[in-house]
Amino acid sequence: KVMLMIIINMISPLIASIVLIAISIFVVIRDWKTRSSRYYIYFNLSAVGILFTMFLTYAYPNRYDLLLLNKATQSFTIIFTASFLSLSMVFPKPEAKLSLLKIILFQIPAYLIGVLILFTDLTISKAYFQNNSLIREFKFYYLYYTIIVIIYMLAGVFFFIQKYIKTKIQIY
Repeated sequence: KVMLMIIINMISPLIASIVLIAISIFVVIRDWKTRSSRYYIYFNLSAVGILFTMFLTYAYPNRYDLLLLNKATQSFTIIFTASFLSLSMVFPKPEAKLSLLKIILFQIPAYLIGVLILFTDLTISKAYFQNNSLIREFKFYYLYYTIIVIIYMLAGVFFFIQKYIKTKIQIY
C-alpha cells in the first residue's frame, strides 16, 4: 500500500508536468501575443515547479536534499498562487487594461516570500523519509505562509467570479 502511494506520488506529478509543459508550448505556438496567453503560460510553468519538485522528492529520496526540495515546493506554491491571481486579472480580457506595474506589485510579495522560504528555515527545518513516509518538521512561520497562499487563492477566485459575473459570454 505504501509503495503504491510512492509510485503514484512519483508518476502523477511527472505526467502532469509533461502535460503542462506541452500545453504551454501549444499556447506559445498558437497564440503567444495575447496577454492572457502569456499569463496562462506563466501559471502553467509555476505549477510545473510544484509538481516537478514533488516528483524529485519521491523519485530520488536519497539523491537530492529533501529539505531544499520541500522549500522549493513551498516557493513554487506561493508563486503559483500569485500567478493564479494575475491570470484572474487578465482573463477573460478586462474592459480596462490592467497595467503591468500593478500585476508586478501583486507578484513581488510572493517572490520575496519564496526567496525567504528557500534560503531560511523559517517555515520548515527538516524533511526526510521514515518507513517510506515523508516526514517534515514545520516551523511557526509555515502558518503565515499558508495564510498568504490562501489569500492569494481566494483573491484569484474572487476576481474570476467577479469577472465572469460581469462578462457576457455567448456560445454559438
